[in-house]
Amino acid sequence: HTEARPYTCALCPATFKRHSDFKSHALVHTEERPHRCELCGKRFKRSSNLQEHRRIHSAERPFACPRCAKGF
Repeated sequence: HTEARPYTCALCPATFKRHSDFKSHALVHTEERPHRCELCGKRFKRSSNLQEHRRIHSAERPFACPRCAKGF
């Protein structure tokens, strides 16, 4: 395993080991929001944020309170 971080952002001091992380980071410097909710049109910079957002449109509650078992 290497600690090399060959990908460097041209706009800030951030460096990355993986090209995919570097590309995701680049969005913090733009207003681009390429991931769009097909139900309400809200847009997100990261696909993970869109996936989390989609839960508001469904009954999915993937987490449970350890005390009362209520989902959230």
